[in-house]
Amino acid sequence: MGDVRLGQQRFLDHVIGVVFPMYFVKTAGANLEPSSATSRLAIASAAAIGIVAVVSPVLGAIADYAALKKRLLGAFLSVAIGSTAALWFVGQGTGSWACGCSSSPTSPAR
Repeated sequence: MGDVRLGQQRFLDHVIGVVFPMYFVKTAGANLEPSSATSRLAIASAAAIGIVAVVSPVLGAIADYAALKKRLLGAFLSVAIGSTAALWFVGQGTGSWACGCSSSPTSPAR
């Protein structure tokens, strides 16, 4: 079982650390400087990690107390699936609004 978890962790580290940043810079951040696109991704990732660090203990306590473990798992699984599917809509050069860091009031060009 340990080898399987090690393989899963290495795959996840590779995707998050190597593949997704290159995808983000070349697609969503195509109209930005590479350093600016990477910076936006880092800011968004740090904000997401911060939110998870604050909210997770609270949601865990609620799930334990109210016996909502499976329902919360299903809800957050649905959010993850929807977010992953939404990557299909990311167009070339939509970095001006990606990560909630809008630098211009215009809508992104597809």
